[in-house]
Amino acid sequence: MTVLERRTALSGHSLSGSSPLACKSLPEKPANAPTGATAIKTPTVEHKGVRLRNLDREDEADWRRLWAGYNEFYRASVAPEVTAFTWKRVLDPAIPLLGRGLETDTGLAGFSLSVLHEGTWVAGKVCYMEDLFVDPRCRGQGYGRLLIEDLIELAAINGWSTLYWHTQQGNTARRLYDSFIAADDFVRYRMRFSR
Repeated sequence: MTVLERRTALSGHSLSGSSPLACKSLPEKPANAPTGATAIKTPTVEHKGVRLRNLDREDEADWRRLWAGYNEFYRASVAPEVTAFTWKRVLDPAIPLLGRGLETDTGLAGFSLSVLHEGTWVAGKVCYMEDLFVDPRCRGQGYGRLLIEDLIELAAINGWSTLYWHTQQGNTARRLYDSFIAADDFVRYRMRFSR
């Protein structure tokens, strides 16, 4: 039983063939984000009408549209050259930045961007989900949950020790996040420097 199947069983959802969340793994695509010399395993996973997979060059226009919506949601302004650099790093196999897309038959409907890094309190890799976004026109269909479950499954496949993320206190997606795990009591401090 996969982690996704276990989580789904615990949550009371069904992965039976009649469920829109029924899934099967497809052949693995080459990973776009190795960590050091070892590439991570990032299989493409297909759910009824939905495919979770690595972002690739053909996704750039859709990703930029979603990225703009994500930044609008957070009332953020990311410089065009930073957006271009982010996209370049998503595609660079030497960079530990993992870009996963959720694709429907009409195109990319959501994405997650995660940074893999070492930890000082654990032996396995740590995955920081930095960005998660679902097209507002596609919300309410469980796509945000699928993107997080995708990372949980990748953690199991690759032996990562931790998956973490943070969000704004008033973000309505916290209901979804709280269904996975309660927020801890850590407070974030952030210093910004030029660049």
